[in-house]
This record gives sequence, structure tokens and C-alpha cells, in this order.
Amino acid sequence: MTAELSRSSSLCDRSELVARFLDDPDRRVAVVSAVAGFGKSGFVAALVTGPFWFGTYEYRSTRHANVANLVGGLFAAAGRIPPADWPALPVPELVAALCVTSGPALLVVEDAHLLSAAAVDFLRQASESLPSDWRLVVTSRGEFSLPGAHRVTAIDLAFTEADTAKVLGRVVGTAGIAAAGEVQRLTGGWPAMVVAAAERIRAHADADPRAEVVDLFDETDREPLSAVASLPHLTPGLVVALGFPELRDRLRTLAELGVLRRGPRGLAVHRLIAAALDTQPSKARHLAAAAHFLGQDDYKSAIESVVALDDPAELVGFLTAHPPKPVVDGPVADAIVTALGGLPDALRTPEIERIEGRTRFAQGDWPGALRHMYRATERAGRLEPRMAWRIAAIHRFLGEHNKALEVCRRVDLTGADPKDQSAVFAWMAFAHVVREELAQAKEAAHRALSLARESGDAGALASAHSAVGMLNEPDCDQHHEAAVEAARRWGDLAHVVMVQANHARSLVVRGQYAAGLARLDDLVRFTARAGEVNGALTASLYHRGFAKLGLGQLDGAADDFRAALHGYQRSGSRATARPLLGIADVYRERGDVELAAAAYREAAQIAEDAGDRETFVLCLAGLARVRAMDDPGLAAELIARALGESDGIVQVRLHIAAGWVALARKDRAAAEVAIANAGRAGIDSGSLAEVLELRTAAAADPAERSALLRQAAECWTNAGHRVGVARVAVALARVSGATRPQLAALTAVLRGYGVKAQADGSGLLAFVPAPPASPVYIRTLGGFQVSRDGVPLPPETWQSKKARDLVKILIARRGMAVARETVIDLLWPDEPAAKCANRLSVALSTVRAVFDPEHRYQPAHFLAADKFSLTLRNVTIDVEVFLAVVRDAEAARHRGDISAYALAEGLYTGDFLAEDRYQDWAVPVREQARAKYLSVVRTLADAALKAGDCDEAETYALRALERDEFDEGAHLVLVRALRAAGRHGQARERYRTYASRMAEIGVTPAAFPDGAAAT
Repeated sequence: MTAELSRSSSLCDRSELVARFLDDPDRRVAVVSAVAGFGKSGFVAALVTGPFWFGTYEYRSTRHANVANLVGGLFAAAGRIPPADWPALPVPELVAALCVTSGPALLVVEDAHLLSAAAVDFLRQASESLPSDWRLVVTSRGEFSLPGAHRVTAIDLAFTEADTAKVLGRVVGTAGIAAAGEVQRLTGGWPAMVVAAAERIRAHADADPRAEVVDLFDETDREPLSAVASLPHLTPGLVVALGFPELRDRLRTLAELGVLRRGPRGLAVHRLIAAALDTQPSKARHLAAAAHFLGQDDYKSAIESVVALDDPAELVGFLTAHPPKPVVDGPVADAIVTALGGLPDALRTPEIERIEGRTRFAQGDWPGALRHMYRATERAGRLEPRMAWRIAAIHRFLGEHNKALEVCRRVDLTGADPKDQSAVFAWMAFAHVVREELAQAKEAAHRALSLARESGDAGALASAHSAVGMLNEPDCDQHHEAAVEAARRWGDLAHVVMVQANHARSLVVRGQYAAGLARLDDLVRFTARAGEVNGALTASLYHRGFAKLGLGQLDGAADDFRAALHGYQRSGSRATARPLLGIADVYRERGDVELAAAAYREAAQIAEDAGDRETFVLCLAGLARVRAMDDPGLAAELIARALGESDGIVQVRLHIAAGWVALARKDRAAAEVAIANAGRAGIDSGSLAEVLELRTAAAADPAERSALLRQAAECWTNAGHRVGVARVAVALARVSGATRPQLAALTAVLRGYGVKAQADGSGLLAFVPAPPASPVYIRTLGGFQVSRDGVPLPPETWQSKKARDLVKILIARRGMAVARETVIDLLWPDEPAAKCANRLSVALSTVRAVFDPEHRYQPAHFLAADKFSLTLRNVTIDVEVFLAVVRDAEAARHRGDISAYALAEGLYTGDFLAEDRYQDWAVPVREQARAKYLSVVRTLADAALKAGDCDEAETYALRALERDEFDEGAHLVLVRALRAAGRHGQARERYRTYASRMAEIGVTPAAFPDGAAAT
């Protein structure tokens, strides 16, 4: 045994392996088999640390391997002399004579591979006759077995990378640990070789220990192993095909001995043994192996066999003669891209560039795929149809719809294969749909279908049917189903997922949210298991978000949209505008007007640049809706532009938005026109409910309003939109004069869905206001707006911006009197105070006129002023209401009641005076209110988690992170909630997000909750 071997036994803990043997009372015999250097003696030494008596008997040559010497050796190891008549005794009686010492006892027989057949038979019988408190361990460098024995092989004895790091640390010191990965790669965890490498590193020599590998395996295996040592992996069928049938039945045994190592693709000759054999790759043998694997439909193994030759020209020849199938799965794509990584430019033919482009596309590396496809075009000297549609597809996945259309228009289709012509027109149709060019989309889609039918190609038929289905014509469902069937026949997983996602999208766009959601749930589950397939998981999450939004599942929708946004950002796609639009729609539904406006603006910019006109016009419409009350003129311009640029399937949503904008401008005639246009554009249950809400807002008669609201409630119920049902219930209660307790109960339901009923933007509840608690109500959370007698005042009511700012400054002082000089200094900072006294008086008069135009109250009723100070009073201010409810909730919490926290959460509709974020005088109240809100949602999240309501805990944690993405407590509650709900994959993804956010601010992240791994 070499010095390295003996050292490896002492440098690594074998307690776990020993425990497996000792903890199994039914197995008192163990066979440890491996070639030299794997630590068999280390395993035996670890056994002796217990209360065992230890004896050993080993053979140094076959001359001592007979039964007589075995029996003599065993008795000598036990400190006894065998009976004189032992040859005549039955084996059980002889064992009884051997094992007279009281146990527990351990007997070890080493190098048992040298025993004769008779000696092996004797040992087998002896092992079956051992007393219950005796154990037998047999070690062997070759194949060996005993009935019912516990087996320990080289696979068990090999070091892990962590073990290798420990050895390097002990032999070399801390500096050596960094080499653990490379030493593990080189040695495969062969213990003696790890120690040899460590010794070489310590001596500042090459870490390669292959010179230590000599005479470690049976000579009869040397020739066949030399022949196959350079092949990347071996199978029984391959070794037979190469002319070595004797290896077929020995592969498993050689692996257990450590001669072969098991890698991710199967068995291969251990790297060190292959080096010691010093064999050179045989081109004929490697190509024969590749041919064998091709015959087994194992393209990846075929490629690896050719790559192992290290001959770039041979690799190019193989790929050209045997190109991968049009449908390239992930592992094959990985193998091809790895193989082509170092290919010289001189060998990169157009065909090689095409192959690499297709395989990178299969990997989801869209920029890389695009790069190689354009290179193929350059090297070929023209844009080929078979490349054009693939390039267009990638541009679409990257959210670059203008570029996709440009490529399809540029390609010359003269004489092209009908299947490629069809694909070009199909991807052209997809681009036209997104660009809201319905007529052009229809022409291209039907032409694609005609050409696909002519070609009979399943891939072309899948794309063409899907393109026609995207037109949402009466027979669209049949086309979507035909697309799925054709994609399955073609055998492309990515294509199957894509056309299924298109069908689900079509259902959602047509208002069939429940049906779309069911399909998308299945798709998300499938793609999450299969891994991201060309953006299919991201696209499915995005579409599912809109399905949930259509059903009023706001928190779930927001979560899907954020996950999709992250997926698009990770892939470098400009399709981020779409999930951003979804996030903005969620904010609008909740009443978070400022957050919605910011998201709409960001999404609109991205969509316009990318040529995604469908998303762009929807962003304009959404922005018009949230700005309608504050700036109706701007809202009118936005919706007019949206309508002017749209000719597609989103027209109904644009007309509904136009109706709300018209009502905000008090133009009921324009609202009626918008309602009529929405009806002509085609209405589903959800859209009809919105139109009925519009008509309610436009109606003056309470009876008519009540009737319309009941119809809207029925439509929302049919659509499955719980938020719509709750919103209409609140409006109906307001119209019908319900009692305050009744109204409060209905409002609480709406708040439970995350909707701020008092901040409805330009929606239904803004036009059906609650009975005012005071004549003047001022909203400051999420934006500034004054309501008089329950009616929001349009911006033009204010004749002066300074008057509005005066009110804001007084609100920011929380009811305290403010010195005139202070107000003047804040309103006119660059002018002498003496010159501004009259201006301040004018501003005071403007405020009083806005609050009380009919002079129903004394001038000082709302705004008191004397020679020295100003005070705002007798008005209801939302931030004060919110802070008061929080104070009451905190007091009640000490009594064990947290019910008021939910009410407080619903009152926070955005940051205090969000439009004045750069004004110092607004900062203290803004920070106080935000801090209180985060405290409220953290409390609700913690309470829900403790109560076992994981969904509610997730909801509140996500709301906290919407306001502060660096809130560590909210991140950890979210991870715990997901883990407790059994959603372990999402929990790990959220933990990685948390760790990333903490890294951005230099904070060390906490461990994954409950000690689970989160790699």
C-alpha cells in the first residue's frame, strides 16, 4: 500500500459509510471492492474505532490462497489454534470453534480476490454461520461477492469535492482549498490520487498524479480498455459494436472497482487510468462509435464521440453530413454549441452557422442565435427563406416586432420551398397582429395556411393554423386546435408550447378568462417542470397574469406579471412592455393611481420603440384613465392617439377608456359615442359589465343607476370577476342609500381584494361617491385631489397652482399653525417676503373659493388666518384618517386584536403627495405614512403566516415589496409562506431575489428559512 493510500485513509471521515453498515442489524457481512487507492483499509480502520475485537488475514500471492492457509490465518487472527481434525469438521462447527471469544467482534479478510474457488466457498459458508455478535468484512481489488453482504464499492469510497477540499486544506493549507475543483475533475475523487495531487501541490509541482497509476487492474482488461479509453462514454451495445463483447458484462463490475467512472452521460474509463494507458484516439473507432449512436438515435453521444477526436475538420464534416434534426432538444443543443465553441473561423461554413443558430435558439440564447443566423446569411451572400422566418421568430421573441416584419418583407421567396414560404408569412402575420394591423395580418395568415397545406409539412401547418387562430375569427378555436395537433406531429416541444400559449392568449383576449386560465395553469406547470423552452414559461406567466386580472385575482395577476417581467429581462427581450402593462393595470384596479401612471409610461416607451403597437395603445388608454380626473385635457389627447393608431382586437378596451375620459371631462355626448363604439367592437361579459358601469356613471336618475348596476353585477358574476362584483356592490349601496355599517361591510370586502375604494381614479366609484363625512375631503395618498360634497373637483377649478401648493403645505404641517413668513418662503423662495404678502392673500381667497364657492360657511371655517399664521381645519384628509386608524390598530394589538390593521391597509392608496416627491416640506409626512404602511402589511403578513394562511401572508408580503423592494422582513415572510404552502421552487426563486436585493445594498442575507437549501 502506497504512502498516499495510507494517508488518504486518515484524511477523510468514513463514519457515514461505517454507520450504514453498523446500523443494519440484518447484514453482518460487508464486502468492500475497489482497485488500489480507494481507501478500503480506511473503511476497515474506521470500523475498529468501536468496541470491536479486531483480527485480519490477507494474502500477498496466490500461493497462500487455499483453504488450509485461509483457516490457519483466520484462527491465528483470532488468537487460537485450529482443531487437529478441522478438515473433517462441518464449516458451522469449525466457525463455532473459531468464535469462542465473547463479542462484539470483527474479523477482516483482505485481498479476497486472490482466494481459490474452494477458499471462496469456505468463506461463503463461514459467513453464513457467524454468531450474531460477530461481523465479517472482506476487502477485494477485484469482483467479489458473498450472499446477503452489505456492499461498499469505489462509487461509495470516492471523495466528493468537499472531501477533496478537506484533504487539500490539511496537506497544503488554506491556500490549497481553491484547487479542489480542478483536483476533483482530474482525479474523479480517487482518494490516493487526491492525496498524491495534494503532495505535488505542496511541493510546488504539477498537480497531475497520473504517474501513480500503475498495475491497478486486471491485465486481461488492459487491451480492451486501451481501445475504448478515449471515448467519452461507454454502453454495452457500443463495446459490442466496436468488437469487445467481453467488456459488455463487465462494465458494471469495472465501475464498482473504480476502473470506470460514472458521469452524467454514463460510464467512461477513469481519466487517470486512460492517461496511464497512454492511448491515442482512433479516428476509425470514434467514427464507428458515432455511427453506432446515430443508429440508436442518440445524436448527443454521436457528437461527443467525434468531438473527443479533437479534429475540427472532422467535426465540421460530421455535422455537414449528419445535420441535427430540425427539432433540436436541449441536451443535443448544448452538445453542439459546446463542440462548436472553439471552431476556427475558416471552417465556419454557412451550414455550420445555420446549425449553431438553430441550436442556440433551442437553448433559449436568442441574441446568440440571431448572431449566428445573420452570419449564415452573410456567408451565403443572401437571405434564404429557411433562415428568414427563423430570424423573424427570434426578433418576435425578443420583442422586436418591427425588425421581424422587416426581415419577412425583405426575403425573396421566388422558388422557395412552400413550407419555408408558409413560415415566413406566418411570422409576418404574428408581427402584424401585435402592430394592430388586422387587415395585413389576415392576408398573411391565410396565405401561410394555403402554402402550408400545399407543403404538407407539420411544422408549417402548426405555425399557419396558429397565425389564423390569432385573428380571433369565428373558427379560431378550430385553427388553434389544428395548430397543436400539427406541432405534436412535428415533434417540437417549443412549438407545441408556443401554439398552446397562442390559443390560451386568444381565449383571454376574447374574455374567456376561466378557460384561458385553466390552459395556462397547465402550461405553466409543464414549462416549469421542463425548464424554460424558448421563453414559453415567461410568455405563459404573462398571459396567465391577464387571465387572472380578468377574473379579478389581482394579487395573483401581479405575481405572474412580475415573474414574466423578470424572465424577459433575464433573456434580454424587449417584450418587457407587456408584463409592465399588466402591472400597471393591477395598480389601476387597486386605485394606486401614481404607481399605475409610472408603469404605463415606462411600458409605453418600450412598446413604441419595439413596434408593439397593441401594447402601446393599451398603455396610452390606461394612462388616460388614471389621468382623467387630474388632467382631463391630457387624457383626451392620449386616448385620441390610441384610437388613431389601433385597428386590431383591443378596440373595445380603447372605447371603454374613451368613455371614462369623456365623463371626466363632463362630455356625456362623447361618452355615449364611446359606449356605442365599444358595443360595435364586440363585447364579452367583462367588457359589457364595464360598459354598464360607464352608463351608470353617465346616468343621473338613481333608479336608472340602480338598474344598470344590477345588470353589471350579473355580468361580473358571469365573468367570474370577484373585484367587479364587489365594486358594483359598493356602488349600489351608495346609490341606494345603505346605512353606514352596511356600506362599511361591503367596502371591507372590496378592500380585502386589495382595492382602495376611495381612490378609484376615473372609474365607477369616482362617479358614484360615498356620502361625504365632511363638506371637503382631500386625497393626498397617491396624488392630490379635493372633493367637495363628495364630488372630485377637476384641475381647472383651481385658478392658481400656488393655491394648491398652499393647501399641500398646510396639510404637511399636520394641523399645526404655520407662520406666514414660512409659507411665503416656501411658495416664493427667491423673492422678498414684503412683496409676497398680497400674493398670499390672493392664494388664501382662491382656496376659500374652491372649498366653499357658495359661501355657506364663515371665511375662517376651513382656512383660519391671522396676522401671524395660517391653519387648515374642518376638512377630512386621507393621510390623517390613515394615521389615526393605524394608531387605533396599534393600541388594539396590545389587547390581542389586529382586525383594524386590514382597514388601515386598505386606506393607504399611495405615497403622500407623490407628485411633490422633491419638495422637502412633504418628506416627513411621506416617510412617516410609508413606514406605518409597511409596518401594517408586515404585521398582517406575519399574522397570516402564524395562522397558517399562506396565501394571505404572500399577498401582504408582496404589497410590502411593491413599496420597498429592499424590505428584508417582507422578503423572508414571503419565502416562508411559499415554503409552508409547498411551493418550494417559487420559495427558492424568491430567496434568490431577496439575496440579490440585499447584495445591492451591501447587506448579508439571512440563511434560507428553516435551514433548507436554496441553491
